[in-house]
Amino acid sequence: MAANSSVTDVSVIRVVFTCDANYARHVVPAVRSILGANEGGAFAFYIVTDRFPEKLKRQLQALRAEFHFVDFDLSRLVDSPLSTHAPHLTRATYLRFYLPDLLPDLDRVLYLDCDTAVCGKLQPLWDVEMGNALAAVVEDEGAEGAHLAEFKEGRAQRYFNAGVMLINLALWRAEQTSRELWTCLNAATTSELPYLDQDVLNRTLTGRVVYLDGQYNYQGVRGRVAEQAGTASSVVIAHYVSPLKPWHVHCEHEARYYYIRHMDLMDRMWLGFCRNMRWLLSVETQHGFSLRILGLKLISCSVKLRDEGAVQVKTVRILRIPFYRSRIRLSNQSV
Repeated sequence: MAANSSVTDVSVIRVVFTCDANYARHVVPAVRSILGANEGGAFAFYIVTDRFPEKLKRQLQALRAEFHFVDFDLSRLVDSPLSTHAPHLTRATYLRFYLPDLLPDLDRVLYLDCDTAVCGKLQPLWDVEMGNALAAVVEDEGAEGAHLAEFKEGRAQRYFNAGVMLINLALWRAEQTSRELWTCLNAATTSELPYLDQDVLNRTLTGRVVYLDGQYNYQGVRGRVAEQAGTASSVVIAHYVSPLKPWHVHCEHEARYYYIRHMDLMDRMWLGFCRNMRWLLSVETQHGFSLRILGLKLISCSVKLRDEGAVQVKTVRILRIPFYRSRIRLSNQSV
């Protein structure tokens, strides 16, 4: 572990993660991704949590970076609301409201959700000029719902995703932004805030944010990728916003491998095994089928039908057999 840097050293990129004990293990791949994509960079990591297992601490401290573990008693948040709209969110999501007080010596931090992976250089993001903005953010690509109307009808800002935020902590303290956030949360009902802290941040920081390019919070929501970051190859920070995360068997996020490759070896092997074991046998009767034995895909076929006079021609394309690839043409008399 690197020696502690001076808090006034602006060359050090200071990254904050917040989590509860259940999410702590996902911090490690996220940190590895940052260091792997930014070799030679100076980083200090601040992990705010109720409990961070010693085994995970040792894994992080073995890396060439500076780490600070900030304890927080989550029982203080027992009365904070939870959302039925986003059940994967826990009360730990409110921890970022406390950052100005928990990190009193820091003026600027890069906050990242634990379900992120970094695959590009962070220095350009860290150097963004914010002026009197409270944060630098990326627009939320997939949010929708009636509660967003206030952000779509003439308001000064677009609805942003709060999973990646360059935060001006000095200004948050000066303007008592944390107090405003709690006031907003306590004044609203859970139906008005389906995305909890993200909705509160959007309401409170109205007109006081700088918008970043989508590559700094690549959410990969289906159907709008081109509008956001172009292609996955241009991603700097991948963010897995859906309830299905890269460590889940059924996750199909196109940038999931940025995270998976930084998981522990045994975790990667187990995940790969489980992905292959998802279905023992799957059959699509109209357009094709795939045959799996012990979860390994042995045959995958697509079937196309076309009419040639009185004869219906069925073309079967064998897409995958380990040591064989073929194309079969079958002719059947039409009825």
